[in-house]
Amino acid sequence: MSLFIASLAFEHVGQEYIKPVRLSILTASFLSAVTGFLVLRFAKTSTLSSSSNTASTSHRSDAKALQG
Repeated sequence: MSLFIASLAFEHVGQEYIKPVRLSILTASFLSAVTGFLVLRFAKTSTLSSSSNTASTSHRSDAKALQG
């Protein structure tokens, strides 16, 4: 969609501006995809490890309450 809008915006100015704009849009999209992947990858790992620790602690306290 950004490529389409850029082509419409620069169609009257000339073609010498289109190539850098396209390259910039594709570079920004690639960097955004890589950043999003890394954020989700590391957020998922830390969230799973902290929630599993909380769950195991909760189960232990429930088991102690039933025994006591």
